[in-house]
Amino acid sequence: EEIREMMNHINSYPRKKWNGQAPIDLFVKIYGQEAAELLGLRKIPSDSIHLTPALLKK
Repeated sequence: EEIREMMNHINSYPRKKWNGQAPIDLFVKIYGQEAAELLGLRKIPSDSIHLTPALLKK
């Protein structure tokens, strides 16, 4: 569960090379929201993204 949460934070971070879209946004566009939910993927709001080791120390 910790790993999935970490990946959700990483994949919610917008990338310049994808015109400011996050990997999770592209995944949902290609495979759909249902597929994302089945895999336990969720978008983290941009003001709540944590990309530090502290994320795993909750």
